[in-house]
Amino acid sequence: MSNGGIVGTLSAGTVFNFINGSIPFIGNSGAFTLLIYFILYLGLFAAALILAFISSAVSLSVTSIIFSMLLVVFWIVLILILIVNIFKVTYILFKNLATVYGLVIIGPLQITLGALFPQAGLVLGQKHFSVN
Repeated sequence: MSNGGIVGTLSAGTVFNFINGSIPFIGNSGAFTLLIYFILYLGLFAAALILAFISSAVSLSVTSIIFSMLLVVFWIVLILILIVNIFKVTYILFKNLATVYGLVIIGPLQITLGALFPQAGLVLGQKHFSVN
């Protein structure tokens, strides 16, 4: 009898937790989840690179050796792109978090301002909050 799992013993809850930041055998890694996903992606790409080299060495085909060399170039480019994206995504997340905190702190002042001047009160603040 099946336990309702997706693959083998994986349950739907395990897959949901993995997608939302809880990595199996590591647990809730918090802020490092994005970095761990990047490292896992690079590791899988490196495994494909190694397998491509092995298959090209066995076949002794010039075309497969050329494609293996191209795969190495793509892997180096991928590493550079992922390093840039790690810092870019982290910066954007912190910037948006600071914006939301700032808007939540200023919210009561905007409500008070709306009582005094109806055109510059809560509606303007809600528009700005929903945009960010």
